[in-house]
Amino acid sequence: MKLLYYLIAGTCIWMGCATNSIKKVHFEKYTSEHPIKLANEVTFFKDVYYDTSQWTVFDIFVPASSNRVPLVIFIHGGGFTAGDKADVYNRGKFPEEIKELTSKGLAYATINYRLLGSSDATSVMSCLNDAKRCLQFIRFHAKELNIDEHRIGLYGGSAGAGTSLWLAMSGDMKSNDSKDPLEKKSTRVKAVAAYATQATYDISKWDDIFSDYSMTDAEISNIIGHHMIAGFYGVASLTDIDKKDIAVMRNNLDLSELITTDDPPLWIHNPNKATEKPKDLNELYHHYRHGDVLYSRTKKTGIKSYVNLPAKPFTSENWIDLVSFFVKYL
Repeated sequence: MKLLYYLIAGTCIWMGCATNSIKKVHFEKYTSEHPIKLANEVTFFKDVYYDTSQWTVFDIFVPASSNRVPLVIFIHGGGFTAGDKADVYNRGKFPEEIKELTSKGLAYATINYRLLGSSDATSVMSCLNDAKRCLQFIRFHAKELNIDEHRIGLYGGSAGAGTSLWLAMSGDMKSNDSKDPLEKKSTRVKAVAAYATQATYDISKWDDIFSDYSMTDAEISNIIGHHMIAGFYGVASLTDIDKKDIAVMRNNLDLSELITTDDPPLWIHNPNKATEKPKDLNELYHHYRHGDVLYSRTKKTGIKSYVNLPAKPFTSENWIDLVSFFVKYL
C-alpha cells in the first residue's frame, strides 16, 4: 500500500534536469490497466516522466513481492527516428516475453526517448543519453518501485539493441561530482540482450563488417542516405564526420570495441535471413555479420555470450532463450 500511495499521489523531490541544475520537479506515477493480459499480480505504471521532454517517459510492470525484484529495461528500435515504448505490447514475441518475465518475478520497463527529426534531439547522443538518464532515474527511485537496483538488465531491438550495448559496455558513466543526484547513480548492469543489433555506430567501419562482400563506404552511404548519416552525428554534411569532435564521438560509439573483460553477459539474436551483400536498409542494419563481429569480440575478451545467427548459420552451444537468460543472470 505504501508503494501504491506514493505512485498514485505523486511527490516532489530535488533532482537535476538536463542542465544539471537543481530544480524542484513535481512528478506523478500513475497506475493503469494492463496493456496485455498477465496471469499473476502485477502493478502497471504508465507514462512515468524521467525528464522534462514529452518523449522522456517509460512504462513499468512490477510483480507483487515482499522483496525487491530484478528489472529488465527494454529500449525500442526504429533507427532513432521512429518507434515507441508501446511497440512491445502487440508485436511478435515481445508480449509473451513480458508475461513470462513478470510471471517469474522480474519487473519489465519499456522506455521512450527523443527521436531524431521529430524532437530537439541534436544527434544520436541525445537518444543514448536519454536512455542513460532513464536507467539512473529508475535506480534513484528503486525503493519506491520495489526494484533491486543491483539486478538490472538491458534489452533492445535494432537501435534499442545498440543503445543497450552502448550503456552496458561503456563502463560506469555515473558522475559523483554532479549536483544532479540522478547522475550519481551507476549505469552498470548485470546482463544485456541485443536483438537485430548493429556492431558499431562508427559507420566508417561498416565496410569492414561487410568486407566479405567487398562492400564500399559509398555503397553503404547510398543505402542509408547521406543526410541520414549527417543527422545521426548532428553535422551538416558527410564531410564533417572526420572533424575531431565527431571522430571522438564515433570512437565512443564503436560498440564492439567498447566490450572489455569486466562487461556483463551478452545475448545476441540477429534473425535477418540475408546471406549475401546487403541490398536495403533492413539487411544493412540487421545482417548477421553485425552479430558475428560482436560474438568475435566476446570471444576475444572472454565475456559470456549466447549467440544465434540463423543466416550464418551459427548457434552457440550454450544458447538459451531470452527469458532464461535474464532469469539466469538477474
